[in-house]
Amino acid sequence: MTGKNIDKEELIRQSERVYNFQRVFALKLGFGTREFDKPPYRSLGPATKEEYLSRHDRYDQQLVEKMGIDPEGKSVEEKMALHRQYREQQFEELTINDGDDVKIIHPIAGG
Repeated sequence: MTGKNIDKEELIRQSERVYNFQRVFALKLGFGTREFDKPPYRSLGPATKEEYLSRHDRYDQQLVEKMGIDPEGKSVEEKMALHRQYREQQFEELTINDGDDVKIIHPIAGG
């Protein structure tokens, strides 16, 4: 699209530059603090009851294997909340909080 041949590492570097620019711009607007640095709701899914029910075997298995929770007797809403809580905790573990500075650890680029 740009007329330049780039490898995937350069593509990641370019996307990080855009991401960093967006973060700086958000800070200037007052929105770039840790309070606003959260993944989209949808990415912490399942986002809807229908989504959970369509893949309930998979999600119930994750409750058992990843969280050590027996899904038996829990409502879909309770199970969704458990998934969300677990995934939010995982997101928090992916960040390093150094005072006011938060560094997101990028799993591909190594930081």
